[in-house]
Amino acid sequence: MFESVKTSTHLITNEKYAHILAMLQAEPSKKDSMATRKIRNVYQSSGNVERHCVFCDGKKVTTFESVFDVILVAHRKIDHVRNIKK
Repeated sequence: MFESVKTSTHLITNEKYAHILAMLQAEPSKKDSMATRKIRNVYQSSGNVERHCVFCDGKKVTTFESVFDVILVAHRKIDHVRNIKK
């Protein structure tokens, strides 16, 4: 009857976020694996605020666990929560 629809997401888990941040904070070495080199090419570290310092293509990386907090902040920022016209 119903076909399952696969959805694609760019969200990552807190565990993967911590792994990426650790790779970015570690000193580069000639012995680094290709996976580590790829992480350093794709992601950037900026700032020191916990859970708000990993970026990809200039955009802040968000985890599954914090996505609703990010949505709430965005709604509050545009006053969407209080103003019915917006």
